[in-house]
Amino acid sequence: MATFLLTVVRHGETRENKEFILQGTCMMNTNLSDVGYHQAGLAGKRLMNQLFTHVYTSDLNRVLQTSQVILDKNVLSKSPQVKVDKRLRERGFGEVEGKTVSELRALVEKSGQLPQDFKPPGGESPLQVKARAEAFFHDLCNDLAAEAGIASDSQPQNVGVSTASDSQTEDSEKYNARVLLVSHGGTIRELFRHLIDDLGCKVKSKRFAMQISPNCGISQFVVQLKR
Repeated sequence: MATFLLTVVRHGETRENKEFILQGTCMMNTNLSDVGYHQAGLAGKRLMNQLFTHVYTSDLNRVLQTSQVILDKNVLSKSPQVKVDKRLRERGFGEVEGKTVSELRALVEKSGQLPQDFKPPGGESPLQVKARAEAFFHDLCNDLAAEAGIASDSQPQNVGVSTASDSQTEDSEKYNARVLLVSHGGTIRELFRHLIDDLGCKVKSKRFAMQISPNCGISQFVVQLKR
């Protein structure tokens, strides 16, 4: 069996976040605001004494900037390789990128579809985002299992996930790997949906866990990979 600690961080605030504007993917490749850089610095301070052996981010500026601030403050991670993966991008909102969250909600209501099923023209549904977040996570599990020298096909019965306590995050020697993942609110929510609904991760409040993480919110999980 192999065990790794997964630390998930949402990017810092952008001007568009503050104004409730949908940013999505590369059509609006926004940057951190001054507040966002401050938030990233606080996250970096919170994580500065935690070792990271693997770092994964989306390719969008607001995430790359956040991850760099966090790593610059880290005193234990010796220049870990940052792997950029487009599957960690925010939900693509297509024609509604640049519009407000309330405008998206009005479109969903007008469509008569469930929010999880609604796909804006040229964009993605939350279910599609969940599918790519899930694919990323299982590729990650397989890669880390291979590094640990075990055969694991990352099927649900072979993956155990639990939330990490403070004491668990401080014990570096018990983990085969310690992963930092920096991504976006919608994508993180769909990843959490997979961990909770499909892999059985227990949380105090699913309703709370399914809310969009605050900017630079930090969540940590212990992942066990069985042979």
